Amino acid sequence: MRIVFIDMHCNVLLTRPYSQIRKGTNSLPPLFKHKFILDYAHNNNIELYNFLSGEDSTLRGYRHFKKYDKYKRIAHWEHNYVMKHSFSSELRIQAITDPQYIRDDDIVIGYIERPHHLNVMSHLNGHHVLMGNHFISINHPIDLKQSKIEAFINEIDLSKNAFVNKYFNLEGVKQIVCPYVYGDRFKNLNQERKNKMLAIGTLSTCSGHPGYRLYRSFFNTEWIQPMRKEIFDQADKYKEEIDSYISYIYEDKKVINKSDGWIEKKIKALYNKYNGFTQVKYASFNMVKKFNEYKFFACPEELVGMPGIGFVEGMACGTAYIGVEGDIYESLGLKAGEHYIGYDGTFEDLIDKIHYCQQHPNEIEKIAQTGMNYVRKHFNANIVASNLFKELAILLNE
Repeated sequence: MRIVFIDMHCNVLLTRPYSQIRKGTNSLPPLFKHKFILDYAHNNNIELYNFLSGEDSTLRGYRHFKKYDKYKRIAHWEHNYVMKHSFSSELRIQAITDPQYIRDDDIVIGYIERPHHLNVMSHLNGHHVLMGNHFISINHPIDLKQSKIEAFINEIDLSKNAFVNKYFNLEGVKQIVCPYVYGDRFKNLNQERKNKMLAIGTLSTCSGHPGYRLYRSFFNTEWIQPMRKEIFDQADKYKEEIDSYISYIYEDKKVINKSDGWIEKKIKALYNKYNGFTQVKYASFNMVKKFNEYKFFACPEELVGMPGIGFVEGMACGTAYIGVEGDIYESLGLKAGEHYIGYDGTFEDLIDKIHYCQQHPNEIEKIAQTGMNYVRKHFNANIVASNLFKELAILLNE
């Protein structure tokens, strides 16, 4: 089996792109949510390739070079630079620029949040697979069948998701669940814990973004994680119940006012370009230690119905998770009251559940232990990657 990713050198889920690398230590740590897929492929002698489409880059001025047909050399340089700084020398990922080098039996993987991937894949050989993950920036309905997508991969089962079923044609497309995994650093440190809820996660917004048309239309809101916004706004009123470490995605940006002078506006714009998304506060603490300081936590979901990776990481640390009860976690085999504490998605019920947790420490400790055992058994990198590649292998034999 050979796996071909589209422009993976620009994908924060797989690599640390050039735009992040050049910011140095002041930028957020590598996301690498899907690096475990690459590690598994490497350890099992599965060949990995990066198809350089010429349509994506984090280099400034890249579009200008395309006019002079120099982009292939620039893209190769960027690919090599990113691979060198993202992975060890043992994890070899070869670059491809000529579509003819992609075989009919290759697995070609694109990501839905990179709009050009569907168009690029439509001109390539191989079995086409689309990674979901983020649907908020989608501005037009997508017919996956017409786009010749054979498999659609997401962290949860989306067969009942109202938003996805309205805007995506999933007919005849194989649905594959690839849940988030916890890293080796996430562990139970067996220490005394505070009897309060830790709230974590990045608070994102559509505000100021020209896209997100379908998301705005369907949910009629600018906030992508409304419960994170609620906690962000009200945590100070509930200091006995909540310690909030929720980070607003634009918290480090300078506000450009109409009354600002021309020079001041330029200085703020320049600052925002290089420092506006660093989330210094969120990157300033050790997440493992923070999880281990609390008996229970929340990492509120996206309104579209997707969980945050934090729920797996926190549960792996032996911290009881409070999440919305329903399809999101049931599709992963998690049961409310057994593996996590379920609530109805309202702030009022969240506070009630926090009070219940504070008054029933033994029950919550048992749920935390059961949840941790389940996560370690089902959401470890080797198990999830193994199951994913088994599903991909089926495509080759159908």
